[in-house]
Amino acid sequence: MVAASWQMNARLGSHGEMASTSNAPDGGTPACQKCDCKPQPDGGSPPRIVPKHVANHSNNNNNASDNRVYALLEQKYKSMRDTMLKTSRDALTGYMFWTTERTFPFNLKREDYEKAVISFPKMKPDARLRGLDWPITGLTMVGNMRLDNVRLLLETTFENKIPGDFIECGVWRGGASIFARLVIQSNEGDLRHVWLADSFSGLPLPRTPDLSKDSDLWNGMNYLEVSLDEVEENFRALDLLDDRVHFCQGYFVDILPKCHPEVISVLRLDGDMYESTMVRIL
Repeated sequence: MVAASWQMNARLGSHGEMASTSNAPDGGTPACQKCDCKPQPDGGSPPRIVPKHVANHSNNNNNASDNRVYALLEQKYKSMRDTMLKTSRDALTGYMFWTTERTFPFNLKREDYEKAVISFPKMKPDARLRGLDWPITGLTMVGNMRLDNVRLLLETTFENKIPGDFIECGVWRGGASIFARLVIQSNEGDLRHVWLADSFSGLPLPRTPDLSKDSDLWNGMNYLEVSLDEVEENFRALDLLDDRVHFCQGYFVDILPKCHPEVISVLRLDGDMYESTMVRIL
């Protein structure tokens, strides 16, 4: 910070105005125009102590210079945070690997599941952005746009100081909740928890009398069966599995009354079936 402050003062002068070069010998850094401090010669390393003329001015001027440096550092941090979250999003959805990634055919029959992956269709980038396909290696189906929405909702709760945890009902491989945990972790000092509710064994047969609202198609898709151990391992691989990540295992109708955070700020529903959705809403 001392070196950064020295460079700022050298460019602007410790009073904040752009210093003139007319009084700088041999092209060196100009002297301050409001005191008799000597100019700093160019070409050498910045001093490791605060320049003498900085100490001659008021603390208010020093604070103003430091504030400018802090603002620059904060802007750099926000840029790095944004890059990190976007890179994580692209990796979790599989979009980062679209040149080699393939997608799971929606109409694939159970008996054909063991077909070679190479025969699956190649990923279409636009479909992955919108979450319209099922990636082979990605950790979430929801797509980049929906993860951006998760981030927007969480950051809105940060900015408006809205308390409460994040919970996702229907998690597949856990990618959306992993991303939510990353967003929360990047908000320094935030202690929110992340909750994942799922059977971790696929979808049930429909129990609603009106089968026009539900189908037993989902129950036959073993591609949707992801174990709790696998989801935990996905969190662990990114060093995100800690005491602020909670798993509620079972069908929603059975587990949600028993397992839920005290306060919810963001709730994500992804249960595919009519019955599953209505259980969570009611």
